[in-house]
Amino acid sequence: MTQKRIIASIISIVLVIGVALGVRELLRYHTISFTFASTVSGIDVYEDIEYSDKPSVIAQLSSAGSVRLKEGQYYLIPKGKDIAQDKIGFSVSKDETVAVDPSYSAQHLGGLATAEQPAITSLLTKQYSAAMAGYEIDSVTLYQKGEWAGVVLTPKGMDRQNPSSYYRAVAQK
Repeated sequence: MTQKRIIASIISIVLVIGVALGVRELLRYHTISFTFASTVSGIDVYEDIEYSDKPSVIAQLSSAGSVRLKEGQYYLIPKGKDIAQDKIGFSVSKDETVAVDPSYSAQHLGGLATAEQPAITSLLTKQYSAAMAGYEIDSVTLYQKGEWAGVVLTPKGMDRQNPSSYYRAVAQK
């Protein structure tokens, strides 16, 4: 009889430990909801593993939705037209929402900058006419979603091989 009790106790202890470990493992997973900007058509989610040569997609979404992920570091790569497909990192430690709103792609920003350069030039020469009298805009670069503009100002008649005389300015549109 004692041997049966010992065996039953051991089995009970093993079951309790197994259930506790199972519950603990389940609690390490959290629901991450993703919301997409209108320019985003989908995302690929990856676990951020250091020194990983070939990361594998652990989740894909083609519209806003939720995924259950284990605690840790992750990143996503957005898909869509005219958006930067750069990694967007996030941490999972609790249930939360991740807003996917990437910047425009460099190619798209370049096209916007070309189209907006005359307006930016006009604005700068109108707003800062005295300061701009001796300078010309060499280049315009837009950042993020085109709401930030960077300009390179060069003195008129300057040797363009000597970049020490360049001025750079960044402004929010």
